[in-house]
Amino acid sequence: MSVIIKYRFTGNYGFLFCELMDHNKISWVKVFFNLNFYCPNFYTMKIIQFLFLSVILLSCNSAKNEIEKIEIPLKGNNVKILAEIVDFEKFVPLETNPGGIINTVHRIFVTKTSDFLIFDKKGEAIYLFSPEGKFIRKIGKKGNGPEEYSVPLDMAYNIEDDYIYVLGDSKIMIYSSKGNFIKKIKLKFYGSTIWYFHNNLLVHRVGMYNDGFDYSLVKISMNGEIVSNLLPLIPTKGDFNFLPHNNFTYSNNNVRFFRAFDCTVYKYDGNKLLPDLIFDFGNFNAPEDLLSKCTSNKEFFQILQSESYIHSIEEFVESKDYFYVLFRLRDKAFSLYFNKKTGDYLKYFHQNFQDIFFQLGPISATPDFFINIYYPYFKSSQNLNLSFRQKYSKKLMEESVYEEYTKLYSLDIKENPVIILTIPKF
Repeated sequence: MSVIIKYRFTGNYGFLFCELMDHNKISWVKVFFNLNFYCPNFYTMKIIQFLFLSVILLSCNSAKNEIEKIEIPLKGNNVKILAEIVDFEKFVPLETNPGGIINTVHRIFVTKTSDFLIFDKKGEAIYLFSPEGKFIRKIGKKGNGPEEYSVPLDMAYNIEDDYIYVLGDSKIMIYSSKGNFIKKIKLKFYGSTIWYFHNNLLVHRVGMYNDGFDYSLVKISMNGEIVSNLLPLIPTKGDFNFLPHNNFTYSNNNVRFFRAFDCTVYKYDGNKLLPDLIFDFGNFNAPEDLLSKCTSNKEFFQILQSESYIHSIEEFVESKDYFYVLFRLRDKAFSLYFNKKTGDYLKYFHQNFQDIFFQLGPISATPDFFINIYYPYFKSSQNLNLSFRQKYSKKLMEESVYEEYTKLYSLDIKENPVIILTIPKF
């Protein structure tokens, strides 16, 4: 948040304007101070006015929130294979069990017992796997019963109580990782994604649902009551939206959050939501009036393809020492790994023709590792030119990593995905 100070003297009046704004112009606050003193000595009056203005100036500056602006030139700092950026620490093939067939991993958490808790949004199911990848159980089931979830949209996890929160159609179902049903929370509005934080839930929504609610992010209690409205919806013409994946992450004792049509990452400490990181792509930043020109998803993406704009970050994942960002320019996907201690970063272009791991990108993290997902069925995609990728990558990566890849490549396309834990090495 930036703070702009303007002040002037006119006779017996002192004026000071303190403008607080965020970079997206979501809200503006203008404070006007009128100092009118009766003072027998003109110069004494001026001194008093100066002292009062100094106090106000210091107060305004103390409210300033430091925002880190990260400039990302699209040229340079690109690497050709992922193994140049990260070390592959562990490969965990998930057991292919009839009770736990995974389509896509939308959310993944590590429980207090180091098990993997997985939300398969496409398959509309929640599964628990051991640290070695052995299938343990399916949690809850889809249906219309009193203890069942319908249309699951997202999942959050409370590691202290071992509670799982399943966001559905205007309700949240709570289970334990042992599969026990705990509670049902009714909502008065529709949500898109969810996150647990300090005995409350943060619910994000991507657009209007004709429910009279115009906020993008809210905090609710465990009874479903709205505790605070944190961020208004970005106004758009027509009913269109873009849903980013995994738009919550823990950062120390805070939560970081991002949303569609925005290259800002916000920080929430339990009281205030403030802009924290801004990704600046220079000439490729989307213009501020882009949304006002569009009336549909089709029109929006047509403009992006024709004008070469980066309209949003699509993933933001954070570990103790690094964070990861995914963004797209037209049909090109880029991953950015950022070292929080040094400020150094490296970019990886996913559509290159050299790497065998070009589909990988973190979707979650522990304090020490990034969590990636490898899908065996991906090798059946067209135009992969795998023989060339294998030949090129083998020269540049450690033999042990290449051997693990050959195991992945030998998996049948109908088998469950593989969890890969990575650590950046720069």
